[in-house]
Amino acid sequence: MTFSPWIRRLALITDAWKPQTNGVVNTLVRLTKHLELEGIEVMVVAPDSHFTLPLPSYPEIRVACDPWRAIGRIRAFQPDAIHVATEGPLGFSTVGWLRLKKLRFTTSFHTRYPEYVSARVPLPLEWGYDLVRWFHGRPTRRPASSCSSDCELTSVCSARPWNQRTRSYPHSTGTGTRALRYSG
Repeated sequence: MTFSPWIRRLALITDAWKPQTNGVVNTLVRLTKHLELEGIEVMVVAPDSHFTLPLPSYPEIRVACDPWRAIGRIRAFQPDAIHVATEGPLGFSTVGWLRLKKLRFTTSFHTRYPEYVSARVPLPLEWGYDLVRWFHGRPTRRPASSCSSDCELTSVCSARPWNQRTRSYPHSTGTGTRALRYSG
């Protein structure tokens, strides 16, 4: 599949990236390689370019302590599309800024974030779902990593399945801007 010239530059914001080794990172690395092979320049905004601290209950994962620095990098890059892949400091900070500026973006649902947070922090599970509703509530598209994730999200937002073999292609949003569309 050849990409249309609509999207030449994509900003990918993720709190899960190398050197982590998990399904989310593997999916995003494959997506990035595929897009680059199609001629799209991808800027990955990940914790490795920020001041980080280990997550207290999961020291293998480092989280950005200065997520607001991502905004300057995104603005300087001048992307044609922005995809916020994960719910974490970088993701929440970026989604907040994008909404404040009324900019279009996409998100994707990869994990059981509410359960993950609830297992590590003594907070009600419903608070985690409230965060997920806010995070995924208004992007242009919100693919989910599996049909089971999609079913779990139906009460949260209208996610679309996004499996490991998903193809993405640019499409018009009808407002003169472009976004990525996902088809499995």
